[in-house]
Amino acid sequence: PYYGANGIQDYVKDFIFDGTFLLIGEDGSVINKDNSPVLNWATGKIWVNNHAHILSEKEGHAKLRYVYFYLSTINVKGIVHGTPPKLNQTDLKNIPIPLPPLEVQEEIVRILDTFTGLIDNLNEELNLRKKQYEYYRNKLLTPIEKDGKHYLNGKEVEWKTLGEVCNISSGGTPSKTEKGYWENGNIPWLKSEVCKDKTVNQANIYITELGLSKSNAKVFKINTTLIALVGATKCKLGFLTIEAATNQNIAGIKSNDIFK
Repeated sequence: PYYGANGIQDYVKDFIFDGTFLLIGEDGSVINKDNSPVLNWATGKIWVNNHAHILSEKEGHAKLRYVYFYLSTINVKGIVHGTPPKLNQTDLKNIPIPLPPLEVQEEIVRILDTFTGLIDNLNEELNLRKKQYEYYRNKLLTPIEKDGKHYLNGKEVEWKTLGEVCNISSGGTPSKTEKGYWENGNIPWLKSEVCKDKTVNQANIYITELGLSKSNAKVFKINTTLIALVGATKCKLGFLTIEAATNQNIAGIKSNDIFK
């Protein structure tokens, strides 16, 4: 296994380390989005490039697995430097760490490893359930062709465009220079980042009635399907469980018979 530039990214013929190690850093960075250090737990024969720090255990001082769990809790934002942020060895060596007796460290590790195993099992079960859901979703929604006609669940289907059966409309953004459009707002207003193929049940931004009336923003009803038109979540969906307005980077889709 090859560690460093992009985590485990390839396999190489030879190895330079053999044992159990805690590796810090990948892709030239040492910080996750939540400001925790980027950690990799590695055992056996491995290759590590110069984009990762390699920690091994000093016998009788600290259990390496304990160090791993503790470092996963810290915020390194105040001690990293550069763009992208990097952590040099001097800074790394100066990070304080609480050290109870070794037997206490071992008990903490035992408990946390137990929970880690449970989480791994839950994630594996969740992945299997997702695959099962995708299989049945595709099976139920894929028409079967027979004699030039298409059927779902034994019934003939009629093909129509989405625009024929749904009302589709995008939102808008009130002027950011008009405080009256935003201050003390009570109308939830969403950006395309909320579209993550999940339900949408809250907003972080609100606009006023005046802001709604002076812009292309419109309030979508509960049970509206949202689709991101641009950005990192482009083509991802959201399903409204609240009434909310959106910006112009989201389209709202509602079937004709209940769209209001």
